[in-house]
Amino acid sequence: MGIHLKDVEGYRISGLEFTRHMTGIYAEYAANAPSRKGLMIEDCYFHDSQLYGHYEDYPKRKIGLGVCLFSYECKQRVVMSDITIRNCEFRRLASAIWTNSPDNFNKAADNIWNFANMVIDGCHFEECKQWPIGLRGIAGGAVCNCVTLDIGRFNRAWNGVAGAMIQRCKNFVFEDSEWGFISIGPAGNVSGDGQAFDFEVNNLNHVMRRCLFHDTDGPGFLLCNGASGPGPQLDILLEKCVSNGKAMRVKENKFPKVEICNSADINRVTWKECRFYLSDGEKLSSRTKGLTFTDCLIKSLGKACSTENLALKATASASSAVSGHEASKAMDGNGNTSWRADKAADQWLQLDFGSPKTINEFRLREEASSSIARYVIECWDDRAAKWIGCFNGMAIGPDFIAPIVSRTTTKARLIIRKTTRGNPSIAEFEAYNDTTGGPPDQPPAGLPPSGMVNDSNPQVSYSGPWETYSSAAEIGGDEHYSNEKGASCQLAFSGTGVTVICVKNIDNGEAEVYLDGQLQGTVDTYSERRLSRQKLFQKSGLPPGIHTIKITVKGARQAASKDCHVVIDAFDIQPSPATP
Repeated sequence: MGIHLKDVEGYRISGLEFTRHMTGIYAEYAANAPSRKGLMIEDCYFHDSQLYGHYEDYPKRKIGLGVCLFSYECKQRVVMSDITIRNCEFRRLASAIWTNSPDNFNKAADNIWNFANMVIDGCHFEECKQWPIGLRGIAGGAVCNCVTLDIGRFNRAWNGVAGAMIQRCKNFVFEDSEWGFISIGPAGNVSGDGQAFDFEVNNLNHVMRRCLFHDTDGPGFLLCNGASGPGPQLDILLEKCVSNGKAMRVKENKFPKVEICNSADINRVTWKECRFYLSDGEKLSSRTKGLTFTDCLIKSLGKACSTENLALKATASASSAVSGHEASKAMDGNGNTSWRADKAADQWLQLDFGSPKTINEFRLREEASSSIARYVIECWDDRAAKWIGCFNGMAIGPDFIAPIVSRTTTKARLIIRKTTRGNPSIAEFEAYNDTTGGPPDQPPAGLPPSGMVNDSNPQVSYSGPWETYSSAAEIGGDEHYSNEKGASCQLAFSGTGVTVICVKNIDNGEAEVYLDGQLQGTVDTYSERRLSRQKLFQKSGLPPGIHTIKITVKGARQAASKDCHVVIDAFDIQPSPATP
């Protein structure tokens, strides 16, 4: 370890570099020790410590971390408060900042907070293996002005990867921060999850403002229940945030293709004045019960940047340019011309609008011979008289859309940090204030579905109390379950056959099946062990057209079962034959 602190307070650690340590700064606090106050870590650089493994028995198991605060207190006591980590850089680590304790997987510890008033401000996290920020058991704090980029790309994280994982915390503020390019790792050996941000379990009274989530292999945002405890996410407000996750590789990790993966109806989260961009085949949320959307906007990513291109009237400048490839060639509306720098790294291309303009989307078109690998888009803040980062990116390619948290600015610039080879070249650097789109709470439209229909599909209707659970073993990564007699789920479908897919388990009971209003029989879903993707009911040979399948919890069980649950995973619809 670099620095080992034990039951101490009042330390200030500034301006140090920590490289290849198991943990750069490790601060531990004993059970029943007096409560401590005051730890400041600022302007430090933590890098190149990538030891990795299961973390249940950390610190015995060696894992490469930047900063870890470890509490051996398992009762409801604050052992350390007033912790600040400011203006630090974390690169090429297993994870960056952890608060940890021996009871991480103790589901009975949901309401225990051992740390308080923790602030992470102005920090940069890049190329970490798992979640750079992993906070557990903290009462009060903030994460502000931070950037998290390129996480999980080089390895398989055994229990999932995310830009941040927040568990068992309360009264936090997350502001002006960005989480982007979250990978599930190499093909064939993928991690779970892959979301930009994860509220894991039992998070209370958080506020997120002006945060950006983008370019994820999994869902853009995860509201999780069950994996580390039963506690819901309550009284969480997201305001003026932007989510453009894309859910690019959910077929590999078996998650639903959604911006918001909401694993339980008991979560209570409000989204206010937020914008959501959906890629092809992507939905807003796996389920919307418990979620409130106020003055939000949802749109197809492919329809972004559809209004006036503000760059066409801007003045162009650049750090350098090759003759015939001046800065103005990147904002002339002609994709066949381009700006080309005469150096490879740390080059910039700038738009000067002449007067304040509101911008919420950028579009970048890279010239074919260019190979940009790292860049940042910045907007000028007139009041603070400085540049503010609004999007951190990796590769660009022929056409890349970068939605941002809306800003009013007089100028914007693209800074090229690194290329794979040669000098950077941009065909078009476009800027938009595109407010087109619609509200996210519009009811689903179209004909009844056919094919595989997940249990969280909006066209599956539920009556009575049903809970939800996330599981990678199930179709779509989730399931609905109920043990309430009379609770039912129903689907109208178009086809000639239907298979109801369920989960069987030791606490399951009997289900009644109705097809087109007629009782088909009672099915016992009990099993001596959990069995996923099981056939509850199957019917073929129906006349082509619209039919209705309904599953009702009977409230009965055999003597060996522990309860009367019925668990619904999906409906497999045999489509009607095509008409000539």
